[in-house]
Amino acid sequence: MAITRSTRWAGALALGIAGIVGLAACASAEATPTPDGETTTLDLEGLGDEAVQEALQTLYDEAIAAGEKEVVIYGPSVGDALQPMWDIFAERFPGIEVVGVPIFGADLDARLTQEFASTNREGDLIYTGVADVLSADAREWVEPGLPVGADKLDAGFIGSDESFFV
Repeated sequence: MAITRSTRWAGALALGIAGIVGLAACASAEATPTPDGETTTLDLEGLGDEAVQEALQTLYDEAIAAGEKEVVIYGPSVGDALQPMWDIFAERFPGIEVVGVPIFGADLDARLTQEFASTNREGDLIYTGVADVLSADAREWVEPGLPVGADKLDAGFIGSDESFFV
């Protein structure tokens, strides 16, 4: 994952999303149906310890105070397939919509080239394969930063300048 837009709050919130997007589906206190029809109750523990949850809340509060309403994520599988996670994110962080833009490879490269040439950057986060992230990083299109809780990752999963993680 990599950050592409330089707005402070957007980058920070995108880092928060990067850290929790995969866990957001586990962040509901509601009874959740499983594929076999049973239900299970999940809680916020999947979002990390109390310090992580407080940091995410701070990022959210900063975004709301700045009047921001969306975070744009580029990647091959960020569209309808992940909508249930975006919906849960919206419940946890109301007022911020996650906009998934299904794009990768040459199309992603062309879009980023256009955005950086025009300085009209729409994307906040690249959630895609390593090749796309390394290409964007080589062009200095990503900003240093890691999601809350990334200190628990093995250093081998983090780019040398902390501009991405895998």
